[in-house]
Amino acid sequence: MSDAGYSLKIDNNIAILSVSGSLTSQEVVAFDDHLEKAMEQSDKIILDFAALEYMCSAAIGTLISYFNQTSEHGGTVIVAGVNSKMQKVLDVIGFPSIVEIVPSVAAAKKIIFDEDSSD
Repeated sequence: MSDAGYSLKIDNNIAILSVSGSLTSQEVVAFDDHLEKAMEQSDKIILDFAALEYMCSAAIGTLISYFNQTSEHGGTVIVAGVNSKMQKVLDVIGFPSIVEIVPSVAAAKKIIFDEDSSD
């Protein structure tokens, strides 16, 4: 497993944080920092996990915490591109009942655009 890599870009007022490699317990502080930067840029956040191979339980906890913070302030967090192995683990722990998971960044953008147009 390789260390996690991060890339943050802004597209139509949506912060897209791409995460690759492995989110191990040693990476949780860096993951937290990158989530914070994404939140500073927008209240609409897509987490692109298409290149993410592994996520430890501490990283999942960090993600849930940020989801709760963002939701309390009327924001949106959507996880995109989770591989099938990680999806099975997330399903077992009930993660999809907390955070929306979609197949791609494009699908996540559509959800956000649809929410914006209904306001």
